[in-house]
Amino acid sequence: MANRIHSTAIDVTRTFPSLPNAPIVEAVIEWRADPTTHLDAEDLERRLASRFQNYDLAPIHDIEATLGGTEVNAEATRRSKHLGFRLTSPNRRVICQFRLNMVAVSRLAPYEGWESFFAEAKSFSEAFSEWCRPAGYSRLGVRSISKISLAADKKASSVTAGITNPWRDFGIESSSFFHQDTTSWPDSPYIVRLVRAMDVSAENSARTMYLDIDVSLPDPVELPDADSRLVDMRFLKNLVFFSILRDAEKRFK
Repeated sequence: MANRIHSTAIDVTRTFPSLPNAPIVEAVIEWRADPTTHLDAEDLERRLASRFQNYDLAPIHDIEATLGGTEVNAEATRRSKHLGFRLTSPNRRVICQFRLNMVAVSRLAPYEGWESFFAEAKSFSEAFSEWCRPAGYSRLGVRSISKISLAADKKASSVTAGITNPWRDFGIESSSFFHQDTTSWPDSPYIVRLVRAMDVSAENSARTMYLDIDVSLPDPVELPDADSRLVDMRFLKNLVFFSILRDAEKRFK
């Protein structure tokens, strides 16, 4: 069964079970800040290619298309704005979006644990701090997205606590749903967003539930304090995960 949260206190000394077959399909750490130095695209590309030589490097563009002119003589215009670069590891499991105002690093399945993921992600944030020289961070984020398969005869309530069924009074079970809840965590500056969604395959009635836990700190953070804040946020992510999922340790052993 799910573990009821008896305390909302942040206790980073508390440990959680290690899951050999964790259902996490993507884990994300994000650092966001305003740069105090200017790097053009060519300079940033050169630095990234030199420092992260084993990663594939590709530009990120924001493309905007507009249609103008008259009905008879319509004119299409297309503008492209360079935003940064995407770096992909040789095994295609670590992806970094490196922009001039943020670094977001994703670890795709299989998820092998926080320590190794954080160490690799930190190498990008250190480069960001060195080159862009922010005075502090404007936002930090820790996120995990899990994918859980359910047998056709299993209810969502057998996997996760707190699912509301609006059709219960009619004697009907929801076949799919999308629930989003956001809260300011008590006695802390953190925001926690929890999304639970059920997707049903039309082919074989197989059902997949997605659990998305997003912990963010939207307040300014001084550079030396960022690591300890991320540890807090990791704790909250784990606390919500193991409190929402039923029998997680047994289910994903």
